[in-house]
Amino acid sequence: MQLTFDQIRAITVGAVDFDETKEYLQPSRFTKAQREFTAYADRYYHRGMASAGICFCFETDSESLSLEVECLSTQVRDYFSFEVFAEGKLVGYLDNFPEEGLPSQHYHMTQLEKPEGIFSKTFVLEAGKKLVRVNFPWSKLVRIHSVSLDDGATLVPVKKDKKLLAFGDSITHGMDAYRPSQRYIAQLADFLGADEYNKAIAGETYCPGLAACRDDFTPDYITVAYGANDWSLKSKEDLERNSRLFYANLQKNYPGVPVFVITPIWRADREESRPFGSFDDVEATIRKNAADFPQIQVIRGYDLVPHHTKYFVEAKLHPTTEGFAYYGKNLCAQIGALLNK
Repeated sequence: MQLTFDQIRAITVGAVDFDETKEYLQPSRFTKAQREFTAYADRYYHRGMASAGICFCFETDSESLSLEVECLSTQVRDYFSFEVFAEGKLVGYLDNFPEEGLPSQHYHMTQLEKPEGIFSKTFVLEAGKKLVRVNFPWSKLVRIHSVSLDDGATLVPVKKDKKLLAFGDSITHGMDAYRPSQRYIAQLADFLGADEYNKAIAGETYCPGLAACRDDFTPDYITVAYGANDWSLKSKEDLERNSRLFYANLQKNYPGVPVFVITPIWRADREESRPFGSFDDVEATIRKNAADFPQIQVIRGYDLVPHHTKYFVEAKLHPTTEGFAYYGKNLCAQIGALLNK
């Protein structure tokens, strides 16, 4: 049976808005107001259309799942991957990788035969009732053309009790995770037992206006991870002003909600000269401003990923699969300690 768009909406997690036509349903992780705000810079608007953190989550007794989706460029990476899990076990992928996979540390340099377009696949599920999760790619705008289960199969949408609202730049967005579940923020959401609502945009800096656009829900946890692009693109005065306003807007919109501010992780070019000044000054500035907001706890990002180029794509900035594994594990341990989990 082919699910209706209303049924697809019901099983979609991490989206706060949808565009619908006769042909497709397009989920968005940003509200209309947030999308209008991010339109101030073309690249941010397009990157914000990526489906980072969005997933399907439902219980069913169907023994098959068929997907037909359209994946379009968001000006980040050409490769993409959907993941299908049943009862926490991997069932398979829908992706556009070559059979030999992507080259280690140089994922984006692969020439793909079909970087975008319509893709479809049928997955075989085990018999009986089970929890099914389909993780969407962080790198593409996704339009859902059809989702099908066995005729007469049950379908029960599943939402977690808690919500994690995540702000950040490219690393929180997901670059350059090989698979969507490998992103550090996905690992943290699972650890916290929360559904992920991802507001990160690759290339972004502290942007107070985005924090001022309140979502229609109150999250249980908030993470904020900027600073790397502020070092490259902004002045120290910009960071001081923008980070303070960002925190103030979060406090106004979500009073009392725990906010974990993650300072920038290690990067291979940290000794290079920037108009901002020293890379270490980014963390110092963030800590100084965050200290004025009682709901904020600052986590030192610098030591979350080992200081070795082998853990970074192009040996420089974005974590590899192994780098993200360290990031997620170490961040969960630190936040867990703060929450006594």
